Amino acid sequence: MRTITTFSSLYLATLFMLFANGLLTTYLALDLEARGITDILISSLTSAYYAGLVIGAKLGHKLIARVGHIRSYVASAGVTAATVILIGLLDYIEFWLAARFIMGLMMMVQYMVIESWLNDQAEPTQRGIVFGIYMAVSSLGVLLGQLALTVIDPIDIRILMIVSMFFSLCLVPLAVTRAIHPTPLKAAPLNIGYFVKTLPQVLVITLFAGMMVGSFYGLGPIFATRLGLDTQEAGSYMAIAIAASLIIQWPLGLLSDRMNRLLLISIVAILLLTLSIVINLPWITNLYIGLISFFAIALQFTLYPLSVAIANDNIDEDKRVSLSAILLMLFGIGAAIGPLVSGYLMERYDARGLYLFTLVIAIAIIWMNLLKASRRLKTDVEDSLPHVILPDGHLSPIAAATLDPRIDEDAVIEAMHNEEAEEIKEALREEIEAAEIEKKKSKVERYALLPFGEYSYAAFLQEYGAPITPKEEQE
Repeated sequence: MRTITTFSSLYLATLFMLFANGLLTTYLALDLEARGITDILISSLTSAYYAGLVIGAKLGHKLIARVGHIRSYVASAGVTAATVILIGLLDYIEFWLAARFIMGLMMMVQYMVIESWLNDQAEPTQRGIVFGIYMAVSSLGVLLGQLALTVIDPIDIRILMIVSMFFSLCLVPLAVTRAIHPTPLKAAPLNIGYFVKTLPQVLVITLFAGMMVGSFYGLGPIFATRLGLDTQEAGSYMAIAIAASLIIQWPLGLLSDRMNRLLLISIVAILLLTLSIVINLPWITNLYIGLISFFAIALQFTLYPLSVAIANDNIDEDKRVSLSAILLMLFGIGAAIGPLVSGYLMERYDARGLYLFTLVIAIAIIWMNLLKASRRLKTDVEDSLPHVILPDGHLSPIAAATLDPRIDEDAVIEAMHNEEAEEIKEALREEIEAAEIEKKKSKVERYALLPFGEYSYAAFLQEYGAPITPKEEQE
């Protein structure tokens, strides 16, 4: 409860902002569908918005460093509200594409302000629940926006007025907040290479999360109408799907603070793979496809907060604003690409095509995590082998073997006994040879002193072998 109170102004601003954006996204999709616009063009509208998010990362980083968090948020929200009014004034699809791109630029700044603020003030042990609540509030805002479509004509132009009003209201909580302001940001390069080297797996998962969430927001209403729902029922479908994603955030946030978050992502990916396979079974009816998709959508929304939590656990505090920019930029790239791919698959395979895309992404996440786990296991096994510091000097092979934990102890002992026996034999052999040499030396001395006639050289050779002469002894 204290967490909600501490960040209440940020959560309320997020609620208003996501209510407006969720309502606008569905309104535009349903309006274009009613006009007979193709799925590819409808998905392009969503892609334009997320392309703006991607490019807005650099803009947001510079703006926050120059004027601070609150001023950056106020300025960007004002431009967003004005752009919505222009969409109502200029009813051209080309302008709508440009307007959504501008909104993406401005909303990226808003996202960066909120998420970097949360990261700066959240304790490491609470980061999972803090971002879980953030995602839940985001989902609640979008959910309320979808519910608004059930009481208003989904293609009524007055919806744009409501959207602009809530984009304006999201300024108020941050403008009057008394919460501790985040640490002022010093202008610095984003240094993308550093994050790619430090957090490669997290960045890829963030990209995949953007692909799935962008596909849902851009084509979810179209998916619902392809299942046989009318425009108001499509709004209800979106509301229920987002409610499912809202409900799962809190328990998953708590769970992520108590277990390995990367393992949790793997579990989510396995569940997504299973649900996507079931949806694409030919005998599954549209009713069951719709019901199963609620669970799949809820799981899709968990990947981004889990990735954010993992990334912030492994990064320095002074890099968190840059990290937020990179993560949002990658999420935006994924969300810009995802609707285009999903739109193509839906045109080719109808509604099920949306979850063919999810199936492929789930397989990619599972494979990537298994690859990382196998590498980590190999490293752990190598590190777990006992290491013995050898003394200076040379060791015999048997002595060295006693320090190797992989050699059988009995075999070492037997080998040591054999070596000792060989050493004794060698010592005896050397003593015998030394005695023989001494004996020869004494005979040589006798031979050198005796006259030739009394002790012949031939007899000496026959008895003692080749003698060591006094000259050889001196050498």
